[in-house]
Amino acid sequence: MFVWYRHSALTIIYLSDVPPLSKPGALAKSAWNSRGWTVQEFLAPK
Repeated sequence: MFVWYRHSALTIIYLSDVPPLSKPGALAKSAWNSRGWTVQEFLAPK
């Protein structure tokens, strides 16, 4: 699936547990930051 994103001009990621108008630090508390493969999952989700 990474092939789909490899040449994209823009990739938008929706994090369901981070509100749009969240306070600073909300991204750090996201479940997405609790796993070692976060970047891979952002760029090439299963």
